[in-house]
Amino acid sequence: MTKMLLEDALKLICALEGKPLGSISTPDIINKGSVGQIIERAIGVDLSSDLLDFENGELKSNKFLAGAPAETLAVTQIGHILNEIHAEICWPNSSVLKKITSFIFLPIHKDSPNPDKWIVGRAVHFSEKSYPAQYKKLGSDYEQIGTEIRKVLAGSGSLHTTNGSHEYLQIRTKDSKDKSGSYHPVRFQGRALSDKNYAFYLRPHFLNSVLRENS
Repeated sequence: MTKMLLEDALKLICALEGKPLGSISTPDIINKGSVGQIIERAIGVDLSSDLLDFENGELKSNKFLAGAPAETLAVTQIGHILNEIHAEICWPNSSVLKKITSFIFLPIHKDSPNPDKWIVGRAVHFSEKSYPAQYKKLGSDYEQIGTEIRKVLAGSGSLHTTNGSHEYLQIRTKDSKDKSGSYHPVRFQGRALSDKNYAFYLRPHFLNSVLRENS
């Protein structure tokens, strides 16, 4: 099945700007699904486990409070790319860059305690081509974090929150307990590297840098 192009999705998402979630979805979906999935359903995208949401990019929504990013933005779980990091795959060829080389960044204004009243913000197309300076710094952070992860892989230590020097990218825990009450440790070659799952995150410093250029 042919997937939607990011450019087509962007037009549909822009048409949702200013609308509350309650006007584009039903209460059962709002209560159970992530905001990203709600938006994808609203524009007719089939949910899947593919690496990318669209043929040529991703959709990433982010919580905004008082008009500004209120949290980091998850990119991908670290377990998916440990082999790449161990093999010293460089930034231009990395799966992390592939996930974010071109994506729709969508603010969701969550100033109301009622999810039905959360407001869809103005979508922005983040891309390596449009924001080369920011992506160069992201790449530097990725290489720094990769070096620290390889130290863990080569030794007996464990993963911990690690930030790049530009404060654009970080790794930290991203996990929740399963039905048995257990977390999901990160393992590599039979050794547990942490007692919880980890992921790469874009930090607000990066998000704000791109948003300032787009304003």
